[in-house]
Amino acid sequence: MHIQVNQLLAEILTITDYPQDKDEFIEEFEGLNILEAVMNVYDTLPEHQQDIIKSYSNDVEAIKHYIPKDAYIEELTEVTELALNKFLKDISPTLTSAQKEKIQAILPAF
Repeated sequence: MHIQVNQLLAEILTITDYPQDKDEFIEEFEGLNILEAVMNVYDTLPEHQQDIIKSYSNDVEAIKHYIPKDAYIEELTEVTELALNKFLKDISPTLTSAQKEKIQAILPAF
C-alpha cells in the first residue's frame, strides 16, 4: 500500500524526534518539490508557452494550467523521490540503529 509523502515524512520526523514544527517542515518540503518540478517541466516547453507562464510568475496555481499534467506529475514524483532520498542520506549519520530500523520498516510502504 502506498502512503502519501507527507504521511511518510511525518512518520520519519516523529521517529527522529524532530524538534521543530513538523507540519511547517512538510509544507516547505512539498513546496520546494512542487516549485522544482514546475521549473523542470517549464524548461522543456516551447518558448511561446514559457512566455505565457512568465506572465503568471507569482501564481503557481495559474502556471499549472499551462504545464502538461502528465509531465508535471511524472516530474513531481521524480523530484520528490530524489529529495526524500537526499533527506534520508543527510540525516542518516545522526540516527540511532533503532531509528534506522523503524524508518527502513516504513519505506516499503512508499
